[in-house]
Amino acid sequence: MKTLRLLTAAMLGSLSFLAASCGDDDGNSNGGGTPTGEYVAAKVNGQDFASSTLFDAVAASNPNPTTLMVQGSDNGGNAIQIMILSFDGEGTYNLSNMTNGQMIYTKMQNMSAISYSSAAEGGASGTAQITLADDTKVEGTFSFTGRRVQEGSTETVSVTEGSFRANFQ
Repeated sequence: MKTLRLLTAAMLGSLSFLAASCGDDDGNSNGGGTPTGEYVAAKVNGQDFASSTLFDAVAASNPNPTTLMVQGSDNGGNAIQIMILSFDGEGTYNLSNMTNGQMIYTKMQNMSAISYSSAAEGGASGTAQITLADDTKVEGTFSFTGRRVQEGSTETVSVTEGSFRANFQ
């Protein structure tokens, strides 16, 4: 569990830095339907989550040939991160254990970050499908049940209908 916390903290820190960095953006929304540009969108416990259109809130990183990281943040500081440790291009990835990676939903509550991981065991699970991966961007879909990353917690969150498009930074 300590390793999961350390990896989660490292991922949050590195992707937060990437999300704040400069990047090209051709718009995040076309007013309805499928968003254009870069985005992370999903339903979290049935409620819409959409990455911010006010700042460059989406980032993708491919720090080595077998690791892919994508993050999207909304205006409230909530975020969805996808980390694939066994990345091998387009395909479907089971992210239910830290061997392959994880997906994390982080919500801000009373100035504190509360995270839910697809690899936290105890009912947590998730799948990401990469539908396009080239030298400049990555696209795909995802869904997961995340368990709160806190010792002894059984609280879960359901993330469904997830999709993303992100340019590599």
